[in-house]
Parts: sequence; C-alpha cells; structure tokens
Amino acid sequence: NDSLVATSGPECPVEWPEQTSPINWVKRRYAQSKACADLMQKLNDCHWQAPPAEEMNAFISSIMPKTKYATPWGSQFRFISRRRFKIVTRNAVTYVRVVIAVLFGVIIGSLFSDLGPGVFGSMARTGYMFLNAFLILMLSAAITIPQTFRERVTLFKHRDAEFYSGRVAYVTQMLMDMPLSILEASLLSATSYFWVGLVAEPKHFLYFWGILIGLEFVGQALGRLLSAVSQK
Repeated sequence: NDSLVATSGPECPVEWPEQTSPINWVKRRYAQSKACADLMQKLNDCHWQAPPAEEMNAFISSIMPKTKYATPWGSQFRFISRRRFKIVTRNAVTYVRVVIAVLFGVIIGSLFSDLGPGVFGSMARTGYMFLNAFLILMLSAAITIPQTFRERVTLFKHRDAEFYSGRVAYVTQMLMDMPLSILEASLLSATSYFWVGLVAEPKHFLYFWGILIGLEFVGQALGRLLSAVSQK
C-alpha cells in the first residue's frame, strides 16, 4: 500500500505504459508490494494449520446423527399423524364420503327391498352383496388416487430430505384413514342390510360388515399402488 501511495502521489506522477490499462497496472504493482506478500504468507500459514481431511471427516461424523433419520420413528409418527389429522378434517371430501355412503345405502336398499323368498330372491340378494362389494372397492380407490397424487410430491421431497421414513408415512396414513373407512363401510352396510331382508343375526351382519371394511382397505391400497407406479 505504501508503494502504491508513493508512486501515485503528486510528487511522483504516474506514466502509463503503452497498451496497458490502469487496472492491470494496479494489479501488477499490488503483486509486487509488501502487503500482497504478507497476505499470501498468512494464507499459507492457514493452509498448513488446517487439520487433515481424515480428522475433519471424523469430527463431522461425530456430530452427525448415528441413524439415517434425525428423529426416532415415534416422533415421526406423531408429526405425520398430526398433519394427517388436519388434512382429513379440513378436506370437504371427508364429509362428502359420509353423505355418499348413506345415499348409496338408501338407493341400493330401495332397489333390492321386498324380494321375497325363492330362487329369484336368493339370486337378487347375491347380486346385492356383489354390488356393495364392487361399489365400496371402486369408491375407496377413486377417492384415494387423486388424493395420493396431490400428496406424493410432498412425501417424496420429505423422504429425500430424510425428514421421515416412507414406511412410517404409509403406516400412519393408513391408520389415520382407518376410522373414516370403517365409518363409510358401516353406514353403507347398516343402511341397506336389514332392509333387503338378509339374515338378521349379529354374526351374519358382522361377517358382511367385515368384508366391506376389508374391501375398503384393498381399494385404498390399490389406489396408492397406482399412484406410486405412475410417472405423472
């Protein structure tokens, strides 16, 4: 710096060499100054005082989490379940599903009511059970597919960032959707089962009710599978 001030002072005017810009001239003068030499010496000292790469990697490994995810699976479950509860309760489709289950139960029950005994009545009741099974399977899959498409972008980003495990997210989502699935199957079966004239015994109704709940879960799993393997 002293040399630059001395050469650029009023008593020592600067004469620029031909084909040399002022910036390049300042760079060369600074490279020849004592300030530049002191700075390079300090940088070299810092370089030689830095720890070896092995020690630095060992230090970084000591402060990083020992597992892939920073939080245990219990904390992941609590976090995802709270978020899933808000999504389910704030979604208008949740309440529409309840209305649709009651509406379809009334429509199907009115169509298959007063069948009477005999072969025709038995065949019609068999068709009633197949219709309920097909309806609950398709409704659960049709509702799950668009919902999973919307949520999978966030799920993939969080999983890649190692916020939580994909397995924990799937199990939590399944458990949080279970009450609504059971309610939907219960309303659809209870609205029309006794109306159609099937065997009015608890074990028969529970068997039919359990089949519908199982198909509800199968439809949701099918919807999530199709959303996962789809590229768009």
